[in-house]
Amino acid sequence: MDKIDPIMFSPIFTERNLFKNFDITFSVPVYWYTELIDDKILDHIGSETFVNDIKNNNGILIFDHSMDPIRQYLLEKNDNWIKICDFFNTHDLPMNQVIVVSPLPAEDFFKSTPQLYVSNFKSLSFKKTTNYVQWNSLWFLYRFTHKRIFRRSFDFSSHHYLCLSRRDSLSRRFTNYLLHKNKVFSKGLVSHLRIEENGMVKDTFDHKMEFDMLRSRDCFDPLLFIKYGYMKHMADGPQEDKALATSDYNMYDNLIDQCCFDLVVETDPMTNFFITEKTFKPIVAGTPFLIIGPPYTLRYLRKLGFKTYSDIFDESYDDIPVYYDRVNAVFKNVKKLCDMSLKDCEKLMESVSHIAEHNQDVFFSISWTFNFNKKIQNKIDEILSNRS
Repeated sequence: MDKIDPIMFSPIFTERNLFKNFDITFSVPVYWYTELIDDKILDHIGSETFVNDIKNNNGILIFDHSMDPIRQYLLEKNDNWIKICDFFNTHDLPMNQVIVVSPLPAEDFFKSTPQLYVSNFKSLSFKKTTNYVQWNSLWFLYRFTHKRIFRRSFDFSSHHYLCLSRRDSLSRRFTNYLLHKNKVFSKGLVSHLRIEENGMVKDTFDHKMEFDMLRSRDCFDPLLFIKYGYMKHMADGPQEDKALATSDYNMYDNLIDQCCFDLVVETDPMTNFFITEKTFKPIVAGTPFLIIGPPYTLRYLRKLGFKTYSDIFDESYDDIPVYYDRVNAVFKNVKKLCDMSLKDCEKLMESVSHIAEHNQDVFFSISWTFNFNKKIQNKIDEILSNRS
């Protein structure tokens, strides 16, 4: 049977000709909609051809949310998902022919996890009602839109670390607080832009609930958190265009060249196992990094073939399940490194340059498709077999 190229509703892959690196054909008509790139879903699925393919030719709609985590229970709150459901109901189309793509592993996608920053949590499971395939497309996109940075020198560092935060969240506020509490803020290049995205604005009750959670720990300083946690910073000056610091890759390269190591603050270090460009950047730049991320992130990177920096960092923080304790363990590393002279810190980073080079080799030797096309085809076969 001849394979069919998918019809792309969003240009993110096709405009950049990225599919030359990806065998992406299927046994049935597939319509691929990248939700975060394009919100005009009804403009695309309203054609007679689409309706006919879904109804009569086993057509499939891919709802691609692979650049940002989404869970099954959150779909009912997603405007574009609601539009799809309404359209399919209006035209009597089977929702079983829609596949949701999320970067989250299945154990996260089909569960809800409370934000318990100071203690362990128990996830709530939901009945699996969605055709789901995991793919973190950020790996693939970053791999084929960036070039390896040649081996850097640490001889001209002016700061111990780089720490970039764009979107506002409790984790970023807590990190900002700890930079000041540990008296290492002046040793780094720090951005804490507190930008609100995707309509995610917390009200006073939410802030109080998070604050009360943190305050349950004896070592937490509530007055210091109020003073510094909410403070905005630009990475290297007050200019407004520095708001691009975490999304402009050339800017990142310029900033990291001034620093010995990267203190990465991942998108969601609490409830979603989701690795983003924030971690790819130091890998591509050949820079050692500490990660404020979900537990077992370093373990996962090693499973993929990367090496981490246990020769110079105490990476036991990666195995600590409770967010509050894990981040404080990361900061023991930061404090120790910042207590060094800049020259000694440079020498320490230089001593693990072989690890940085290895990680660059690994990153650029793999396409990072994670067998996505095969996973989609398997899911299509499963859908069709259940219909027969």
